[in-house]
Amino acid sequence: MKQKLLTSALLLLGVSVCVAQPNTKLISTQAQPRGVEKVNAKAMRLQAAPAVTNVVSTQTLSNGSSIQWYKAADGMVRKVLTKNGASAVASQLNKMKSTRTITKSVAATDPLLFEGFEGYDGKAYDWIPANWQDVSKTNPAHVAPGADSKKKNLTWCVDLPGIYFSSYEGDYMARIQTSIPNEATGEVLEAQDEWLITPAVTVSESDYLLFYLSYSPGWTLLDMNTFGFTAQNSYLEVQVSTDNGASWEKIWDVLDDAKKYTEEELMNDVMSMTHPYTQFYMSLGKFAGKSIQVAFRYVGENGESMCLDNVQIGALSPVASYARPKGAYNVGLSPDFYNLNTPTLLGPAYHSLTWTNTSAIADGAKWSYVDPSDTTSVLPSEEENLVTPVYAPMSKVAVPTLVSTFNGVESDPFKLDFENIQNGGFIRGKTETGSTEFGVCNYNYLYLGKGETDDALSYAVYFGVDNEVASNWAKLMSGQIEGVDSVSIIEMFDAPEVPYALSGVYMLAAVEALDPSTVIRVNIYKLNENGFPTDIIATGSVSASEVELSPGNYVPISIPIIVKDGDLVMESSVDIDQAIAVEITGFNPATDKVYPANVFTSSDRESSTNVGLYYKGQLYGFVSYSALEFESGKHSSGALINLNIQYNWIKELNDSDYKFEVPVAGGSKTFEMTSSIHPDYWIFEDSNN
Repeated sequence: MKQKLLTSALLLLGVSVCVAQPNTKLISTQAQPRGVEKVNAKAMRLQAAPAVTNVVSTQTLSNGSSIQWYKAADGMVRKVLTKNGASAVASQLNKMKSTRTITKSVAATDPLLFEGFEGYDGKAYDWIPANWQDVSKTNPAHVAPGADSKKKNLTWCVDLPGIYFSSYEGDYMARIQTSIPNEATGEVLEAQDEWLITPAVTVSESDYLLFYLSYSPGWTLLDMNTFGFTAQNSYLEVQVSTDNGASWEKIWDVLDDAKKYTEEELMNDVMSMTHPYTQFYMSLGKFAGKSIQVAFRYVGENGESMCLDNVQIGALSPVASYARPKGAYNVGLSPDFYNLNTPTLLGPAYHSLTWTNTSAIADGAKWSYVDPSDTTSVLPSEEENLVTPVYAPMSKVAVPTLVSTFNGVESDPFKLDFENIQNGGFIRGKTETGSTEFGVCNYNYLYLGKGETDDALSYAVYFGVDNEVASNWAKLMSGQIEGVDSVSIIEMFDAPEVPYALSGVYMLAAVEALDPSTVIRVNIYKLNENGFPTDIIATGSVSASEVELSPGNYVPISIPIIVKDGDLVMESSVDIDQAIAVEITGFNPATDKVYPANVFTSSDRESSTNVGLYYKGQLYGFVSYSALEFESGKHSSGALINLNIQYNWIKELNDSDYKFEVPVAGGSKTFEMTSSIHPDYWIFEDSNN
């Protein structure tokens, strides 16, 4: 008989393991007055609910799928493929998965040209910067139809961000609208050949062109007859002229980039309403000593609209960065508002981690990471992405350091704000009066209390659950969610590399009013392939009587996970091995006034994991809290929502295969084990379960 050793789903009941270290109280629990900042409405970047957006045109494909063109209240149009009748609402959230790769905004050194399109006043029609040219080479040439026309402008222009499009940085971007058929306005599908041309600059051998482009690789390649990604629809070229536009030489096109994506990634892209910015750069050295113009040529048909931002020409220097590894989570504030003295990540035990290089300008990498055999020394690596070795369970080591290189020039060293990572277990720390346990989160508490975020815990009237919040969002959304109820606060968490045990959720919030009958619930949803919450895999609840009412102060709302076993209901834990959405709900918006604390940063790219859920009858929609920009330029980068998790482990120290082939005459075999769980809670199964 073969036997194997397994751990149960309720391993958290075993021996607790933790790390103890001193802590400081980072923030005051006092909440700031509401509405301390006004909204900069012209720079909003919002996720709208497609269910209440106007569909201006629909095309049914041979395989039963359809293409729908959605028109938002701001006039912008986005097309989305609905696969075999799948929900377009689900498709919309494809890009809202929790882990985000943050690309730093890069500027050329003493640029010869920089254009972020911030000279626009937000009002002029068909505007482009001075000394730039907008040329249409179709026959006849496209011209802007006029501000009062219902037809779309098919030429390049600078535009406001809106529901489906955003700038990369600042308030504005250049945008080209793809041709869309619309029976109501008499518009038909047209081929385009639209050029946006820079002023002339004289370049040297070390100069590069750099720009940020928002485009859809899926719509660039989708063949609507075969449903494969083999077509060449509308795409972007970069061309250079050395003779004042008399002739042009193509130096790049976006097709090469689009073809790098997998078929699954391309399909997800065409089912999404938003397309992130990608940075591109290319050498202009072959034109050294010459006066050149650069043209962005949008050409073809059946593609998708594109946005262009931060165009620059000059010498480039490397900027190093890397992403937080999958399955490693920020350790946040404790329920009693303490923080760890050393910002720390929590990751799994006995498992290597991949640190993905996201350097903006780089052709090489120099990593240094802690030596697992001697944690006082470091090892080097020149791999593009670093895979760190396995460290001892419960060990705490420094995160890697990355120096990027470009053309022989080294960047400044980069490491995450969270300086250490603990391998396995959970984290408990000492306080002046005892100890406290820390959950994991998406937010970065290091932004709290900094000069630019002194009001980081002020809760404006756009974050929380009550009728006023819903009304304010309805106004911001130009009536698209008019008459809705604000019912939930949702946080997305990425999938771990190995399962963790989740025992509860807590949110730090200002609670001004709670109906005594309110039962606050947490629902843990798994996310489908489009990043949309589907099945509930765990729940928990807490009654209003268990939540402290302290108007003007922040308090923890702690909700344990509840597990049912027959008639037995108990607080316990569930194993999480996939991406999840954590919904905190159960509020009555007519009587309850609950406002989660938020961390604010100067960029909405820091986090897109925190959203609000709204209902209108049977329709529902989501708004991204990080989309809202205040007049100071700050964005919410996440509510203070935390997960109580533990990374458990069980391992045979002699690298056994955990199997025992029992001789006919009988016998024995000894396994030497290490585990975070007391042996009383181990489960043994034979090969037949």
